[in-house]
Amino acid sequence: MHKARAFFFVCAGIFLLALAFQLGHVTAHAQGGTALEGACIESFELNAFPRATVCVNRWFYWMGENGTLHQLSVPVPGTLRIVATDPYQTVMLESGDWLKFTGSSWVLVGNLAGGPTPAAQTTWGQLKAKYATPRAARTATPAPAQVRR
Repeated sequence: MHKARAFFFVCAGIFLLALAFQLGHVTAHAQGGTALEGACIESFELNAFPRATVCVNRWFYWMGENGTLHQLSVPVPGTLRIVATDPYQTVMLESGDWLKFTGSSWVLVGNLAGGPTPAAQTTWGQLKAKYATPRAARTATPAPAQVRR
Protein backbone atom coordinates (compact mmCIF):
# COMPACT_ATOMS: atom_id res chain seq x y z
CA MET A 1 0.00 0.00 0.00
CA HIS A 2 2.89 2.36 0.74
CA LYS A 3 4.39 1.85 -2.74
CA ALA A 4 1.16 2.98 -4.42
CA ARG A 5 0.97 6.05 -2.18
CA ALA A 6 4.62 6.93 -2.86
CA PHE A 7 4.08 6.47 -6.59
CA PHE A 8 1.06 8.80 -6.42
CA PHE A 9 3.07 11.50 -4.63
CA VAL A 10 5.92 11.23 -7.14
CA CYS A 11 3.50 11.57 -10.05
CA ALA A 12 1.74 14.51 -8.38
CA GLY A 13 5.10 16.20 -7.72
CA ILE A 14 6.20 15.82 -11.34
CA PHE A 15 2.86 17.16 -12.54
CA LEU A 16 3.05 20.21 -10.23
CA LEU A 17 6.65 20.86 -11.27
CA ALA A 18 5.67 20.78 -14.96
CA LEU A 19 2.68 23.05 -14.24
CA ALA A 20 4.85 25.54 -12.33
CA PHE A 21 7.38 25.60 -15.16
CA GLN A 22 4.67 26.19 -17.76
CA LEU A 23 3.03 29.01 -15.78
CA GLY A 24 6.39 30.59 -14.97
CA HIS A 25 7.48 30.42 -18.60
CA VAL A 26 4.31 32.12 -19.83
CA THR A 27 4.51 34.78 -17.13
CA ALA A 28 8.15 35.56 -17.89
CA HIS A 29 7.35 35.79 -21.58
CA ALA A 30 4.48 38.17 -20.96
CA GLN A 31 6.71 40.55 -18.98
CA GLY A 32 9.07 41.06 -21.90
CA GLY A 33 7.93 44.65 -22.47
CA THR A 34 7.59 46.59 -25.69
CA ALA A 35 9.83 45.60 -28.54
CA LEU A 36 10.76 48.23 -31.10
CA GLU A 37 11.30 46.82 -34.58
CA GLY A 38 12.95 48.54 -37.51
CA ALA A 39 13.57 51.88 -35.83
CA CYS A 40 14.84 54.56 -38.24
CA ILE A 41 15.73 58.23 -37.91
CA GLU A 42 16.33 60.35 -40.99
CA SER A 43 17.47 63.96 -40.93
CA PHE A 44 17.16 66.27 -43.92
CA GLU A 45 17.34 69.99 -43.21
CA LEU A 46 15.13 71.33 -46.02
CA ASN A 47 12.34 68.70 -46.14
CA ALA A 48 9.35 68.56 -43.79
CA PHE A 49 8.54 64.85 -44.00
CA PRO A 50 8.67 62.55 -40.94
CA ARG A 51 12.00 62.14 -39.27
CA ALA A 52 11.56 58.98 -37.14
CA THR A 53 9.75 55.70 -37.79
CA VAL A 54 9.31 52.48 -35.82
CA CYS A 55 7.01 49.45 -35.56
CA VAL A 56 5.65 48.38 -32.18
CA ASN A 57 3.62 45.16 -32.04
CA ARG A 58 3.18 45.29 -35.85
CA TRP A 59 1.84 48.90 -35.76
CA PHE A 60 3.76 51.50 -37.79
CA TYR A 61 4.45 54.83 -36.02
CA TRP A 62 6.10 57.95 -37.34
CA MET A 63 7.08 61.26 -35.79
CA GLY A 64 7.69 64.54 -37.57
CA GLU A 65 9.80 67.53 -36.68
CA ASN A 66 7.20 68.87 -34.26
CA GLY A 67 7.29 65.72 -32.08
CA THR A 68 3.72 64.59 -32.79
CA LEU A 69 3.37 60.81 -32.88
CA HIS A 70 1.22 59.30 -35.67
CA GLN A 71 0.04 55.70 -36.19
CA LEU A 72 -1.07 54.04 -39.42
CA SER A 73 -4.59 52.61 -39.50
CA VAL A 74 -3.61 49.04 -40.43
CA PRO A 75 -0.91 46.88 -38.74
CA VAL A 76 1.89 45.33 -40.77
CA PRO A 77 0.66 41.88 -41.88
CA GLY A 78 2.38 38.62 -41.05
CA THR A 79 4.52 37.35 -38.21
CA LEU A 80 8.05 37.78 -39.60
CA ARG A 81 10.28 40.22 -37.73
CA ILE A 82 10.41 43.78 -39.11
CA VAL A 83 14.06 44.77 -39.66
CA ALA A 84 13.73 48.20 -41.26
CA THR A 85 11.28 51.09 -41.68
CA ASP A 86 11.44 54.44 -43.41
CA PRO A 87 9.46 57.72 -43.48
CA TYR A 88 7.77 56.77 -46.75
CA GLN A 89 5.64 54.19 -44.90
CA THR A 90 7.56 51.15 -46.07
CA VAL A 91 8.91 48.24 -44.04
CA MET A 92 11.40 45.44 -44.68
CA LEU A 93 10.74 42.00 -43.18
CA GLU A 94 13.46 39.54 -42.20
CA SER A 95 12.67 37.43 -45.29
CA GLY A 96 13.60 40.37 -47.54
CA ASP A 97 9.98 41.26 -48.37
CA TRP A 98 9.54 45.00 -48.87
CA LEU A 99 6.02 46.24 -48.02
CA LYS A 100 4.48 49.68 -48.67
CA PHE A 101 1.38 51.17 -47.07
CA THR A 102 -1.05 52.47 -49.73
CA GLY A 103 -3.41 54.33 -47.41
CA SER A 104 -5.70 51.36 -46.76
CA SER A 105 -3.50 48.24 -46.90
CA TRP A 106 0.05 46.93 -47.13
CA VAL A 107 1.21 45.75 -50.56
CA LEU A 108 4.33 43.81 -51.51
CA VAL A 109 6.77 45.93 -53.49
CA GLY A 110 9.25 43.10 -53.97
CA ASN A 111 11.81 40.90 -52.28
CA LEU A 112 15.31 42.26 -51.81
CA ALA A 113 16.78 38.85 -51.00
CA GLY A 114 15.31 37.16 -54.08
CA GLY A 115 12.84 35.00 -52.17
CA PRO A 116 13.39 31.73 -50.38
CA THR A 117 16.32 29.56 -51.37
CA PRO A 118 15.10 26.29 -52.87
CA ALA A 119 16.34 23.27 -50.97
CA ALA A 120 16.50 20.29 -53.30
CA GLN A 121 16.44 17.00 -51.45
CA THR A 122 18.99 14.51 -52.70
CA THR A 123 18.03 10.86 -52.63
CA TRP A 124 20.32 8.13 -51.30
CA GLY A 125 20.65 6.70 -54.81
CA GLN A 126 21.77 10.07 -56.20
CA LEU A 127 24.43 10.38 -53.49
CA LYS A 128 25.74 6.88 -54.15
CA ALA A 129 25.85 7.52 -57.89
CA LYS A 130 27.74 10.77 -57.37
CA TYR A 131 30.38 9.60 -54.90
CA ALA A 132 30.73 5.84 -55.44
CA THR A 133 33.61 4.47 -57.48
CA PRO A 134 32.60 3.11 -60.89
CA ARG A 135 31.56 -0.56 -60.95
CA ALA A 136 34.33 -1.51 -63.42
CA ALA A 137 36.99 -0.08 -61.11
CA ARG A 138 35.64 -2.06 -58.15
CA THR A 139 35.51 -5.44 -59.96
CA ALA A 140 38.86 -5.21 -61.75
CA THR A 141 41.40 -7.62 -60.34
CA PRO A 142 44.58 -6.01 -59.12
CA ALA A 143 47.78 -6.75 -60.99
CA PRO A 144 49.87 -9.45 -59.33
CA ALA A 145 52.73 -8.11 -57.29
CA GLN A 146 56.18 -8.82 -58.60
CA VAL A 147 58.01 -11.29 -56.48
CA ARG A 148 61.70 -10.68 -55.81
CA ARG A 149 63.97 -13.64 -55.72
